[in-house]
Amino acid sequence: MDKQELVEIPFERYQAWQKSTEMLGDVASGLRHELACMSEQPTRQQIERTARAARAAEASLTGAARGLACALALSLENAASEVRGWTG
Repeated sequence: MDKQELVEIPFERYQAWQKSTEMLGDVASGLRHELACMSEQPTRQQIERTARAARAAEASLTGAARGLACALALSLENAASEVRGWTG
């Protein structure tokens, strides 16, 4: 599969990612931007870029917020690796 090929992201999964970024507050503004870009053009490359943004946010956080950013990054990384199963 080409990394630039559009993929379908289950709405529930995207909604959970969005909720997580809201819970992270101002520190996740770059992450929210990447998530918005991903919603417009969901490609494997964009999912990977969003996961990197989550890892960057994780590095600047502590405590529960860091754990949430880590869980979000893991979810995005898993989604990027599962992307083949989402296409028709």
